[in-house]
Amino acid sequence: MPWCPRAGHPSFLQAMVRDRVVAADWLVSIDGNRYSVPFALIGKMVQVVRQGGSWVIRHRGAVVAEHPVLAGRGQLSVRPEHGPGAAARNARRRYAAPRPSAPAEPPREVEVRDLAIYERLFGTELAEVAA
Repeated sequence: MPWCPRAGHPSFLQAMVRDRVVAADWLVSIDGNRYSVPFALIGKMVQVVRQGGSWVIRHRGAVVAEHPVLAGRGQLSVRPEHGPGAAARNARRRYAAPRPSAPAEPPREVEVRDLAIYERLFGTELAEVAA
Protein backbone atom coordinates (compact mmCIF):
# COMPACT_ATOMS: atom_id res chain seq x y z
CA MET A 1 0.00 0.00 0.00
CA PRO A 2 1.51 3.40 -0.93
CA TRP A 3 2.51 5.53 2.02
CA CYS A 4 1.85 9.20 2.35
CA PRO A 5 5.31 10.80 2.53
CA ARG A 6 4.30 13.23 5.28
CA ALA A 7 2.17 11.22 7.66
CA GLY A 8 3.64 7.75 7.18
CA HIS A 9 0.11 6.30 6.86
CA PRO A 10 -1.59 4.43 4.03
CA SER A 11 -3.36 6.59 1.44
CA PHE A 12 -6.90 7.55 2.47
CA LEU A 13 -8.22 6.71 -1.01
CA GLN A 14 -6.89 3.18 -0.83
CA ALA A 15 -8.18 2.55 2.69
CA MET A 16 -11.65 3.90 1.83
CA VAL A 17 -14.44 1.30 1.89
CA ARG A 18 -16.70 1.55 -1.14
CA ASP A 19 -20.23 0.16 -1.16
CA ARG A 20 -21.36 -1.47 -4.39
CA VAL A 21 -24.52 -3.32 -5.47
CA VAL A 22 -23.79 -6.54 -7.35
CA ALA A 23 -25.19 -6.27 -10.89
CA ALA A 24 -27.21 -8.96 -12.68
CA ASP A 25 -24.02 -10.15 -14.43
CA TRP A 26 -22.30 -10.91 -11.06
CA LEU A 27 -19.96 -7.94 -11.42
CA VAL A 28 -19.15 -4.86 -9.38
CA SER A 29 -17.69 -1.79 -10.99
CA ILE A 30 -14.61 -0.25 -9.38
CA ASP A 31 -12.60 2.60 -10.89
CA GLY A 32 -13.85 1.87 -14.42
CA ASN A 33 -13.15 -1.88 -14.32
CA ARG A 34 -15.46 -4.77 -13.44
CA TYR A 35 -14.81 -7.63 -11.01
CA SER A 36 -16.86 -10.80 -10.40
CA VAL A 37 -18.41 -11.94 -7.14
CA PRO A 38 -20.40 -15.12 -6.36
CA PHE A 39 -23.66 -15.06 -8.33
CA ALA A 40 -25.72 -15.61 -5.17
CA LEU A 41 -24.96 -11.98 -4.28
CA ILE A 42 -26.77 -10.47 -7.29
CA GLY A 43 -28.66 -7.41 -6.05
CA LYS A 44 -26.89 -7.40 -2.66
CA MET A 45 -24.68 -4.68 -1.21
CA VAL A 46 -20.96 -5.50 -0.89
CA GLN A 47 -18.05 -3.51 0.49
CA VAL A 48 -14.87 -3.08 -1.55
CA VAL A 49 -11.51 -1.97 -0.18
CA ARG A 50 -8.11 -1.87 -1.79
CA GLN A 51 -5.40 -3.73 0.09
CA GLY A 52 -2.03 -3.36 -1.61
CA GLY A 53 -2.40 -4.53 -5.21
CA SER A 54 -5.74 -6.27 -4.66
CA TRP A 55 -9.42 -5.43 -4.31
CA VAL A 56 -10.98 -7.27 -1.37
CA ILE A 57 -14.76 -7.62 -1.62
CA ARG A 58 -16.79 -8.42 1.52
CA HIS A 59 -20.43 -9.19 2.16
CA ARG A 60 -21.60 -8.84 5.78
CA GLY A 61 -17.97 -8.80 6.89
CA ALA A 62 -16.95 -12.06 5.14
CA VAL A 63 -14.49 -11.94 2.23
CA VAL A 64 -16.35 -13.19 -0.85
CA ALA A 65 -13.85 -12.25 -3.57
CA GLU A 66 -10.37 -10.93 -4.09
CA HIS A 67 -9.00 -9.66 -7.40
CA PRO A 68 -5.74 -8.03 -8.45
CA VAL A 69 -6.21 -4.34 -9.30
CA LEU A 70 -6.55 -4.01 -13.08
CA ALA A 71 -4.64 -1.25 -14.85
CA GLY A 72 -6.52 1.22 -17.02
CA ARG A 73 -10.25 1.19 -17.60
CA GLY A 74 -12.75 -1.14 -19.24
CA GLN A 75 -11.01 -4.30 -18.00
CA LEU A 76 -12.79 -7.40 -16.71
CA SER A 77 -11.69 -9.85 -14.00
CA VAL A 78 -13.89 -12.95 -13.68
CA ARG A 79 -13.27 -15.94 -11.40
CA PRO A 80 -14.80 -19.17 -12.78
CA GLU A 81 -15.95 -20.24 -9.31
CA HIS A 82 -18.23 -17.19 -9.04
CA GLY A 83 -20.84 -18.64 -11.35
CA PRO A 84 -21.51 -21.10 -14.11
CA GLY A 85 -20.41 -19.64 -17.42
CA ALA A 86 -19.62 -16.22 -15.98
CA ALA A 87 -16.75 -15.55 -18.40
CA ALA A 88 -18.81 -16.41 -21.47
CA ARG A 89 -21.87 -14.55 -20.23
CA ASN A 90 -19.95 -11.38 -19.44
CA ALA A 91 -17.77 -11.28 -22.53
CA ARG A 92 -18.45 -8.02 -24.29
CA ARG A 93 -19.35 -8.32 -27.94
CA ARG A 94 -19.01 -5.59 -30.48
CA TYR A 95 -22.14 -6.72 -32.34
CA ALA A 96 -25.06 -8.80 -31.17
CA ALA A 97 -25.29 -12.34 -32.41
CA PRO A 98 -27.67 -12.67 -35.35
CA ARG A 99 -31.09 -13.90 -34.42
CA PRO A 100 -32.27 -17.11 -35.98
CA SER A 101 -34.44 -16.27 -38.96
CA ALA A 102 -37.95 -17.56 -39.39
CA PRO A 103 -38.34 -20.49 -41.76
CA ALA A 104 -38.65 -19.26 -45.32
CA GLU A 105 -42.08 -19.44 -46.87
CA PRO A 106 -42.37 -21.63 -49.93
CA PRO A 107 -42.34 -19.58 -53.13
CA ARG A 108 -45.80 -18.53 -54.29
CA GLU A 109 -47.21 -19.28 -57.69
CA VAL A 110 -47.23 -16.15 -59.80
CA GLU A 111 -49.43 -15.83 -62.85
CA VAL A 112 -47.52 -14.87 -65.96
CA ARG A 113 -49.51 -12.65 -68.32
CA ASP A 114 -48.89 -11.29 -71.73
CA LEU A 115 -48.29 -7.52 -71.52
CA ALA A 116 -50.73 -7.01 -74.38
CA ILE A 117 -53.52 -7.37 -71.80
CA TYR A 118 -52.41 -4.11 -70.15
CA GLU A 119 -52.25 -2.32 -73.49
CA ARG A 120 -55.85 -3.33 -74.18
CA LEU A 121 -56.95 -2.22 -70.70
CA PHE A 122 -55.18 1.12 -70.57
CA GLY A 123 -54.65 1.89 -74.22
CA THR A 124 -51.38 2.58 -75.96
CA GLU A 125 -50.31 5.27 -73.45
CA LEU A 126 -48.37 2.72 -71.37
CA ALA A 127 -46.42 1.53 -74.36
CA GLU A 128 -45.43 5.15 -75.14
CA VAL A 129 -44.39 5.86 -71.51
CA ALA A 130 -42.29 2.70 -71.35
CA ALA A 131 -40.46 3.57 -74.57
